[in-house]
Amino acid sequence: MSSPNPNFEEVLTELKAARTKVESLTKELNAERRHRQNEKTQFEKVVAEINNDVNLQLKRRLLDASSSTTEPLDRTDPEVKIIDQHTHLQSKVTTTNSCSFTVEIHDEPQAILEALKNDNQMKGFYQKVLRQDVVYWSFLLSTMKSCDLVVKLQVEKLDSGNEIVIKVCSVDDALYHLPTSPHSAASKQFRLLLKEGVILLRPLPFGQTSFTFTAQVDFGEIKTNTRTRQTTIVATTSVITNAKRGTSVTRLGKKSNSSKGGVTKSSFSASAEAGKANEVFCKIAKLFYNRFQKEDTIDAMKKLDFKNNIPNATPLTEAEHYQIAKAVELVDLVSSRAKRVVGTVNDFVEKFIHHPDDGGKMWAMTVANMDVSAVDLFTDLWLLDTFENRRENKRAAIREVWYNLDGTRGLQYAKSIGLPGFQDRLFKTWVTWEKRPNENGRHTYIISISPLEDYNGTHHEVTGAEKCVEATSRGVQVIKELTDNTCEWIRAQQADLKLSSAIPSSVIELVVMKEMASSDVCQDKYRRNGKEVDLERVADLSQVMRARRGTPLMEDQAAVFERCLSMAKDAVTGDDEDWKLKVLGWEDLDSPFPDVKMWINYVDGKKEGQKRKQEEVKKKKKERSVATGRGVAIVDCSAEEVAALVMDYCSNERMRKSRENGHPARLTLRKEARENENTVATVKKMPAFLDNREFVARQIRTADKEGRMMVAIESVNDEVDYGVKLRKTRGFTRGLWIGEDLPSRGGAKQCRVIYIAQLDAGGVIPTWLVDKEVPQALSSVQEVVDEFRQDDRIDAAVRVGLSELMEERWGEEVYSEGEQLLIDKGKATIKAIVGSANLKVLESGDPLVTLKTAYLENDKLVTGIAESVVDGKLEEVAAFECLKMSREATRNFHRKGGIRNIVKKVNEHSFYYLSRRDLKVTGFKHREWRTVVIWKKESESKLVVCYNDTDALDKEIPRDSNVVAASARTFWEYERLPEVEGIPQTRVKVVGRTDVGGSVPNFIMNALAKNFGKALINMRKKFDKSLEIDAGRRAAIIQKIELKEESGGAETLAQFEALFKEREGSEPPKRSFGGADSKLQTEAGNGRAWGSTRLNVHASLEKVAAFLWDFKIRSSMEISCDVLRKERWDIMVEALKENSLSAGLMR
Repeated sequence: MSSPNPNFEEVLTELKAARTKVESLTKELNAERRHRQNEKTQFEKVVAEINNDVNLQLKRRLLDASSSTTEPLDRTDPEVKIIDQHTHLQSKVTTTNSCSFTVEIHDEPQAILEALKNDNQMKGFYQKVLRQDVVYWSFLLSTMKSCDLVVKLQVEKLDSGNEIVIKVCSVDDALYHLPTSPHSAASKQFRLLLKEGVILLRPLPFGQTSFTFTAQVDFGEIKTNTRTRQTTIVATTSVITNAKRGTSVTRLGKKSNSSKGGVTKSSFSASAEAGKANEVFCKIAKLFYNRFQKEDTIDAMKKLDFKNNIPNATPLTEAEHYQIAKAVELVDLVSSRAKRVVGTVNDFVEKFIHHPDDGGKMWAMTVANMDVSAVDLFTDLWLLDTFENRRENKRAAIREVWYNLDGTRGLQYAKSIGLPGFQDRLFKTWVTWEKRPNENGRHTYIISISPLEDYNGTHHEVTGAEKCVEATSRGVQVIKELTDNTCEWIRAQQADLKLSSAIPSSVIELVVMKEMASSDVCQDKYRRNGKEVDLERVADLSQVMRARRGTPLMEDQAAVFERCLSMAKDAVTGDDEDWKLKVLGWEDLDSPFPDVKMWINYVDGKKEGQKRKQEEVKKKKKERSVATGRGVAIVDCSAEEVAALVMDYCSNERMRKSRENGHPARLTLRKEARENENTVATVKKMPAFLDNREFVARQIRTADKEGRMMVAIESVNDEVDYGVKLRKTRGFTRGLWIGEDLPSRGGAKQCRVIYIAQLDAGGVIPTWLVDKEVPQALSSVQEVVDEFRQDDRIDAAVRVGLSELMEERWGEEVYSEGEQLLIDKGKATIKAIVGSANLKVLESGDPLVTLKTAYLENDKLVTGIAESVVDGKLEEVAAFECLKMSREATRNFHRKGGIRNIVKKVNEHSFYYLSRRDLKVTGFKHREWRTVVIWKKESESKLVVCYNDTDALDKEIPRDSNVVAASARTFWEYERLPEVEGIPQTRVKVVGRTDVGGSVPNFIMNALAKNFGKALINMRKKFDKSLEIDAGRRAAIIQKIELKEESGGAETLAQFEALFKEREGSEPPKRSFGGADSKLQTEAGNGRAWGSTRLNVHASLEKVAAFLWDFKIRSSMEISCDVLRKERWDIMVEALKENSLSAGLMR
């Protein structure tokens, strides 16, 4: 065996020595590492102490700067710029790269803090939380350049109040995985470095927060290094690298050496760096403002707080009292001398202009009725710093408000306006207000506007005033409370624009008109539904009338009532049967309105009670164009409400109708008037070749000794300013309204209204035209009826009363032999037609109503019979038919050509009914039916109603030779049936035969037999409860449904799906039917078609199945006859036939 190699021994020795040396060096390195770690720990402690000290200094400095005001940035500082008047955004940029902004945020400080600590993305802004206190921000600037930064947010709460301080500084983004910014595609990217910064969140009133951000910044440009893929940020003291991003950031404002990979030099100046930093800061402010924007909520809270504190307002000073007194005098002066602007007489806002006699500046005045409470309108006009006002005045370059001047309730308001071709004008005004009580218990608010020079106190400096020409303005706004939710707004203002005297006054008027247009905007802003507003005003005024019934009339007012009562004489009573016998010359007048009875009188009645011959009356008609009309109606309201509606001459509805009818003017004169009086004017449009007629009259209201409300109307000679000269003739009118309360019906108030009007249209007008105008003058009565109409309640009450009589007292009724004979004839007619061999079935137009006709023995005219089941109680259904003078029946009667209808009660179970109709056939005279109606309940389950011709009314109401007598015999039979789903059921049969008289062919009269079916159809629909019955039937079916596992349904569905696969010789499926997924496929050559529909139904599976299973569903029968479905009828029929031959399906 050979000895070991001596070289190996040497190597081993060297290795051992080296190992010893390495161990020694390792010990030395570990000692050095521990030493350096100790030094680092000490350094970090020192840095933390320094940071805490800096943080405290920043907090103290910020608190010191903001302790005296809610605006941390001083607006008087020349370096502070107001970026946005609307959001109160202010910013400050200094030469030391310090940026600041202050903005009001509409939420609590804690909510803003939560938004800063969570992920967020808005338009132009991206926020990602990298760690609990580290946030990545990315912004898209206005020049399509992006900026991002990574900051650390350290939150501290101050000891006092709810203020929050957040320390902000940039961190090394190499320590974090940065997300991909949505703005990375921007043309240039910048990095913002925050060396030190503080965010202060200070609570403000109304749940807002003052958001202030102050920081020292560095700004750099990011560029891509394509060779080294290395990021280098040249900051003030450190270099940060990030191999992943492959970009470089060069601090702007300093030149950098060119680096590898084509990194260019920066050529940005320090001013450009500061500008972009300021843009980023303003971007932050606006983004957070938009995130928490609640402008309408804040405005509402401000307004509510101000309204609640109106009673606690600072007392007026002597100077304020003096200014308000002068303002009220100005309103009176301008109102009495101003001239109406052309074309505004029928506008919602009346406009006037006054040129002083001494050559002073013109005054502009607007007057409008506002559909808002006086206090709400006053609050909106006074609070000039609301966000709504800022939006409306966003074009004003200067607009500032200072409240509580020197501790008073007044304010200083500065606003600039732009004049094309001239330098902007700046108005500095002193504004104050007062609340005054009215005689009627309501209030008036007065806002006085004066030049600031009139105020002997503090005058705040206005930023930017040197760029404008200072102008002056003086004015007043008066808000008079009318009702709880309406008011009158008068606005008068004078402005001196400091323009050259060489400028024509017409140019200045254009500027003034543009300013007055703001009143139109305000009126339109608060406009509500006109009818609702009218009812509010009527209800309020009626309460005032009721409370002040005993107010005596003035001497001149009493004289007006005396003349009106003298004109009316005995016509003021409600006895429509006897009064015309007492007053000479009154004649019936055909009323075009179904609810109003009318009479006309052409004579003066100087010799009361003396009859005149008909020739004298005719002569009187030819001699004069003066007539007196009388209208009577029953109105569903109190007498006070009628009087209130009459006094509201320019209500929204009346003004709307006046504009639609083309009348040139209708207005209430704004003059000093008493509480129970106003003066109104109107210009009525007349037929061609006649001048328009002008009427100007006083309206006076009072209550007489009997408790009736009365309104007297009499013409006056006042001149009216319409803004333009009208071709018109002054007419004369005198009228008297009388409202007498009646017992209520169906819970609705009732009153009898009588309106007597004397009309002298002036000039020479033919009598026929006067006859035409009198009903139009009395149409006001129909307007009153329509305004308070409660037909459903009245009809229901009357119907219940008659049905109760039929149900409870039917056994007490005694019938004469003649009545019983008519009833027996009706029964015999039903029996004869039912057993007739020539019955012919007709289409009724209602699937639930059957209609048949037949010729009875010895009768050339056809007799019809209709039958149906009505969803109602037997007595209620019969009462519906018997009430010929119900509101609904009367409306339908006149709508279908009815001219006159009269009902005269005979006893509890019978009455006479006269109806005159226009057949609306050229050359045909009017037809008149005179019938007796008798109802009889023969048992608990059967009731009949008989109609037959009668001549019992001939003596009382003679027949007219120009009217053809018609004949009608009708018999109704009602039978009680068992209830269905808890709803009473009544079988109704009606048999009828009609003869319109005259030379009318039989085939036309036979065609009229179908009309009997229409009456039954209307009755069935009136009581229809198909939806309730169908719902009950489906509920019963649902209870019987059992869930079973069967495969047959799936196989059947698969078979139908296979039908829609494309086959040779067939067309591809067609889709239609809108929202549903519907398909239709036809087979070529054999005329077969298949259809399917898929849709989502908002109902449970069981309800849908029950709906498809119930083939007797009534609502489906109704729909199947709907005209809208006729276009699909062919498709439906073919589908039903195919289903019945193949699968046996019915739906």
